[in-house]
Amino acid sequence: MIRIATSRLRPGMIVGYPLVRDDGVVLLKEGVRLNDRLIRKIRELGFEYIYIRDPRFADVDFEEVISYDIRRQALVTLNESFYQIVRGQEAAVEPLKRLVDEIIDEVLSTKKSVVSLIQLRQHDDAVFSHSVNVAALSVFIGKFLRLSRQQLRILALGSLMHDLGKIRVPLEILNKPESLSEEEWHLIRKHPLWSAELMAERISEEGESVLIALQHHERLDGSGYPYGLSGEEIHFLSRICACADVYDALT
Repeated sequence: MIRIATSRLRPGMIVGYPLVRDDGVVLLKEGVRLNDRLIRKIRELGFEYIYIRDPRFADVDFEEVISYDIRRQALVTLNESFYQIVRGQEAAVEPLKRLVDEIIDEVLSTKKSVVSLIQLRQHDDAVFSHSVNVAALSVFIGKFLRLSRQQLRILALGSLMHDLGKIRVPLEILNKPESLSEEEWHLIRKHPLWSAELMAERISEEGESVLIALQHHERLDGSGYPYGLSGEEIHFLSRICACADVYDALT
């Protein structure tokens, strides 16, 4: 299975991993053979990449950080939580706690030291897919650092919600393909503050989870934001989330 840009899709290629919308709806199942109509629809939906089967890599032992079922449920739960907050409600905490434990159980059961993150994103809903990836990867790092179960729970919740503040950023700015203006960039840089504020108000008073959301764009050399913290001023768990965040953004 390989990841391929949707601009390079051709009729006859076979889908290697299901295409799932960020509300959990399956758009295209694994094993479907593509035709012109399906390729056109995939592009219209805003997917930049999908996974296809490739006989050259048939014997490659591929394992994702979290399974398809958990990923799909994570997208549904995250979608519901975000929109509860958009409507001015408190997010249902129990589904988030169950999701955190399911992600941790999945990652802890993985025997490999190298795993993959599936990235099938639509332009308008990239925040949800990215948040699930960052949470899974953060827990994966935490596993090898031998963090306690409670530390992993704090890390997973903070990582899942690290971009919550982006609900206050207009979609046209989040999805803007061109360079951002100084004013737009200033708005984007506020999202960690908003993430922490919304988490504290609507989800959890757990200080460390809120700190993760607040500090995930801080950098060890002091070049990050919103406060320009450096070194030990940045919480240990926030540094893990920051690494996972950058890794997922670059891959």
